[in-house]
Amino acid sequence: MTSILIVEDHAPARFLRSRVLTDAGYDVTESGSAHDTLDAVLSTPTPPSLVLLDVGLPDGNGFDVCEQIKSARPKLPVVLISAVYRSSQSRREGINIGADAYLVEPTAPGRLIDVIRRLTIYDDESTSAAPVAVVRTTAGGVILSVNDLAARLLNIAERAAPGRSLLMFFNGGRVGLQGELARAAAGHVCEVTAVLRPREKRPFTVRVDLATAPDGRPGEIEWILEPTPPRFAH
Repeated sequence: MTSILIVEDHAPARFLRSRVLTDAGYDVTESGSAHDTLDAVLSTPTPPSLVLLDVGLPDGNGFDVCEQIKSARPKLPVVLISAVYRSSQSRREGINIGADAYLVEPTAPGRLIDVIRRLTIYDDESTSAAPVAVVRTTAGGVILSVNDLAARLLNIAERAAPGRSLLMFFNGGRVGLQGELARAAAGHVCEVTAVLRPREKRPFTVRVDLATAPDGRPGEIEWILEPTPPRFAH
């Protein structure tokens, strides 16, 4: 059974995450401090399959703990999660020190399980993470680039996508998406659910993750589109 170490000093939040993951079939252990977490991960021959690590801890912070874990066990997936550190800069810092994913609260149970499943289904010989659909736009939503998976979701050629409005590929809710886009441009990490309308195909629901570009390019927003359920096999 896949084992998950939940690191969270706030007992109610720890209980809820534990319940969600236990119900999903995971073997869950818990920690409430940086010291206990490092001991549980680094001082045992059988570490957990994944660490779900809150950024704010009473005796340290998740960034430092993640960095120490990755230094000693680089293949062990670490997912940072926070209700406080919600900026794109915080996410960038987390990814730069080795985190495999960075979630902001509130995170829907389905989203949490999907992220954990994606990071734990690969064996030790795997050299690449599961693919995600990525679109780069201006702060106004004009497409700058798409990767192959995003082009398939939008049903448009990669070379034909730049210059189009990504908002026009959504079936309603565009005013709300414009608001989230503005928040992302201001430095926040935004996660919403919307209905994507591909060119000449039926609409379907996607989870949308919005944040400023991780490489720090001024004025660029990165969209990660995740169909629910996934439409393409990995």
